[in-house]
Amino acid sequence: AAVLALLLVLVGPSLERRPLGFVLGRGTLLLAAAAAAASLLHLAWARSFALGPLAFAWVLATAVAVAADRARLAAARRDAAREAERRRELVEGIVANSFDGILTLAGDGRVLSANPAACAILGAPVERILGRRLAEVGPALASWTGSSCAGGTARGEIRLERPGGRGLALETITTPLRGAGGEGTRILVLRDVTEGRAAAAARERLLHHDGPSGLANRAFLERALG
Repeated sequence: AAVLALLLVLVGPSLERRPLGFVLGRGTLLLAAAAAAASLLHLAWARSFALGPLAFAWVLATAVAVAADRARLAAARRDAAREAERRRELVEGIVANSFDGILTLAGDGRVLSANPAACAILGAPVERILGRRLAEVGPALASWTGSSCAGGTARGEIRLERPGGRGLALETITTPLRGAGGEGTRILVLRDVTEGRAAAAARERLLHHDGPSGLANRAFLERALG
C-alpha cells in the first residue's frame, strides 16, 4: 500500500494533463483492485494490509486533478473572453471605418446602432438616429426594408432626399442577423452610388449623343434599331 501510495504521489503531476473523468475512473479502479488484493491475501495467508496510505494518496491525487481541471477551465474561459473581446473590437473598428453606412435594426424597425458613415448619409447625428424607427429617420428606407428581407439578403436602390434638397441614390443591402439581438434583427447597409450613377449617365450621353447639339447620334440609332 505504501508503494502504491508513493506511485500515486509521483504520477500526480501527470494527472493534470488528463481529463478529470479519466483520473477519477482509473483511481477508483486502482482502489478497488488494491482492496480486492488485500482481501485475497488476508484469506490466503491471514495477512492484513493497511489501505489507509493508499486511500490518503488517492484523495490527494484527486484533489490535484480537480484543481488542475478547474484551472484549465478557468484559463479556457479567460482565453475565450479575450478572443471574443478582440473580435468585437475588430468588428467595431471595421464598421466604424467603413465607407458604407451600416445600421442595425430591431424587429420593429428601431435603429439599434449606426456607424459614422450612416449618420453622414442620413444627415443626422447618431443621437437623433438611435432608438427611432427607420420610418422616422428616412421614410424612403422604411418603405423598402419592411418585409422584403424575411427570406434572406435583399438588394435594391432608392432615392433619399436629404435636408436642403440634395438627393442621394442609395444601394441598399438588408441581411437578417441570426442568433443575436432578438428575432427580426437585421443589418441595413447603405451605399452611396450617386456619383457612380451620375458618371454612368454622363458616359451614356457621351456615347450616344452629339456634344454640341445634344441630339442622338449614330451609335444611339444603331442601338435603337438593334
